[in-house]
Amino acid sequence: MKTGGELAGRMRHRVAFERRDPARDALGGAVGEWVTVACCWAAIEAERPAAPVSGVRVTSWPRYLVTIRTRGDIDLDCRVVWAGTSYRLISILTDPVWPDRMMLVMELAA
Repeated sequence: MKTGGELAGRMRHRVAFERRDPARDALGGAVGEWVTVACCWAAIEAERPAAPVSGVRVTSWPRYLVTIRTRGDIDLDCRVVWAGTSYRLISILTDPVWPDRMMLVMELAA
């Protein structure tokens, strides 16, 4: 994914960021539902798989590189819903050269 230049033309995918409501039941178990924190446009591109390491079982979910405009309400506790499928955030990166955008890595939620 190109990280520089014009961003608006590449942001073609609508995504929602959700965070689990911290509600608990009488026994202290988590019963909270996922609540939408934000909806925005994103540029999404499949990440190239890393080269397999000898002797290690290779199992990985598909990963995607996501670029959005910088927001203060997105963190690693959020999940991403894109095209009706939930993904978990692996990392969130900001670049001082492009302070108007955030680069996220997400993978299919198990």
